[in-house]
Amino acid sequence: MQKKRYYVDMEQAGMGISEVQTGENTIQYAVDVTPEEKEELEKQIDEVKHEDASGGEILARAVDERNADAAKDKMQVKMDNLYKKIFEVGTPETKDFIREIRSDLV
Repeated sequence: MQKKRYYVDMEQAGMGISEVQTGENTIQYAVDVTPEEKEELEKQIDEVKHEDASGGEILARAVDERNADAAKDKMQVKMDNLYKKIFEVGTPETKDFIREIRSDLV
């Protein structure tokens, strides 16, 4: 199946995947993916965004450190999985960059 280049934006405000590379002030990860791989990336991005947005209980979590720690751990696992997937389908430049910033994952 033919792969197509996309750019994954990890900025919390605009986290997503796009066919267009944006300005130089944004960190984007170039990936070459099949439609199925793109769908998997989108699913993982949505999970991270949902986990981040589900912080509606932030005030309650601030009082209960165990819940706050569990929420942070859950979010970190989702972020780690997303970075692993980006590394898996990333361009050589993307893989080099992820090796530099997240050597614990690769």
